[in-house]
Amino acid sequence: MSSPRFETFLARLYADRAFRELFLEAPEQCANEMRLDDHERRAVLDIDKAGLLMAARSYELKRVGRRSRPGRFAIWRWLLPKRARGV
Repeated sequence: MSSPRFETFLARLYADRAFRELFLEAPEQCANEMRLDDHERRAVLDIDKAGLLMAARSYELKRVGRRSRPGRFAIWRWLLPKRARGV
């Protein structure tokens, strides 16, 4: 069940909000478009939708947090005198 196509489908499902919304509206259509085999299709159609939404939201918050958090050493640059920072 861990074909590259299936893994791509799952990654897109968790990371792409528009794709996830389309999947929630028409799961069989999404499975057909991604050409999942019967075993993968059954797994996708049986997915816990509440868990999917909760996990996707959690991953989204982590991605946003990483982008907004300053670099690891940014605080040290701020503490250095201006001439040491090159300002």
